[in-house]
Amino acid sequence: MDDISHFMKNELVKYIKQELNKGNSLDSIKMSLLKGGHHTDLVNETIRILRNNNFDLTSALKERIKIQLTGVLYHDILNSVIRYVEFHIEQGRSLAQIEKTLFKYGHTRETVNTAINEVLFGSKKHDGKGGYFLPASIIALSVFIFWIAYSAEESLANVILGLFPLILSFIFTGIILEKADSRYKNMIWIIPFVASGIFYVIGISSGIGLFGGLNVEKLTILNILFSLFSIAILTLIKNMVLTHPTNK
Repeated sequence: MDDISHFMKNELVKYIKQELNKGNSLDSIKMSLLKGGHHTDLVNETIRILRNNNFDLTSALKERIKIQLTGVLYHDILNSVIRYVEFHIEQGRSLAQIEKTLFKYGHTRETVNTAINEVLFGSKKHDGKGGYFLPASIIALSVFIFWIAYSAEESLANVILGLFPLILSFIFTGIILEKADSRYKNMIWIIPFVASGIFYVIGISSGIGLFGGLNVEKLTILNILFSLFSIAILTLIKNMVLTHPTNK
C-alpha cells in the first residue's frame, strides 16, 4: 500500500499547489477536497508535507507519506466517492459532470470508475439490475435469431452464420457498455465494420464451403445496418439505466 499512499499523496500535492497558484486559500482547498470525498488523514498529511517543504512542488513530491494508507483507509476514500456519486445522480447530474468534478477534486480515474461501477451495478448499492444488462441483451438477440429462422423457414445454423457479424457486434457492444467506462464507448461503432469486413473477406474466398448458398454481399450490408441499429438501441437503453438508476 506504500506505493498507493505515495501516489495519492502526490495527486493531492499537485492539485493543492495548482489551486494555490490560482489564488485560492488553503482552507478553501481543504474544504473542497473533503467535500469531494478525500479522507481527512490523507488531506492533512498532504498539507503537512507541503508546509514542511515551504510549498515547493518538487520537494513535496519527493517526500514519502508518513501515514500508512491501509486497505481500510482506501475503502474509506472509495466509500466517500461512492456516496458523492449516489447523491449527485439523485440530484439529476450526469455521469460526465460527476466525473469532471471528481477529477477536479484530484481523484484518480481508477477510483472514480470503481465508485461509479459500484453505484450502478454493485449488489450492496442497488438490486443488481444493472448487472443483468448483458445477459438480457443476449437473450433478446437469441429470441430475434430464432424468430428470423422461424419466419424465413431457414435452418438455425444458416441464420447464425449469416448474422454472425451482428452477433459479434451485439455481444462486444454489451460487454463494453457494461464496463461503464467512457474511454471505450466510441469503439462500439467500429465493431460492425470490422466484423462485417472479416465476414465478407471469408465469404468471398474460394474453398469456403460454409457460405454456400448465402448472398455474402447482401448479408454484409444487412449485418452492418442491423448492427448499427442494434448498437443505437443498446446505447439508448444503457443511457436510460444510467440516467435513472434503480432505487434502493
